Amino acid sequence: MKLLLLLLAGCLLGGCVSKSKSQAQMFEAYSIGQREALRQQQTPMVTVSGEVKNHSIQWTPELTVTKALAAAEYQGLWEPRQISVSRNGQIFAVNVKALLMGIDDPVLEAGDLIEVRR
Repeated sequence: MKLLLLLLAGCLLGGCVSKSKSQAQMFEAYSIGQREALRQQQTPMVTVSGEVKNHSIQWTPELTVTKALAAAEYQGLWEPRQISVSRNGQIFAVNVKALLMGIDDPVLEAGDLIEVRR
């Protein structure tokens, strides 16, 4: 009898959950996680490799190399010596001097990979 009272008190104080309610909560959490994973997969991204804090940048139609490096938070102590953009198996060199002077700032496409090297 004491054990039954302890169990009952534990359920009242601790918040007992029925098996069906527990399964419903687990299913809801799983569904939320699945929707979030799907949303992230559908978001077009640009990847930045090198001395950056953020390696994945959300792509937008007006995203340029300069904007991507700013969003990636370039961490190098000095200016990069080489920057390239890989797109569909092709590699395009970026003129770093022209980029830093604001003369040339290539527009990026979804799925591009920017490689920043010292």
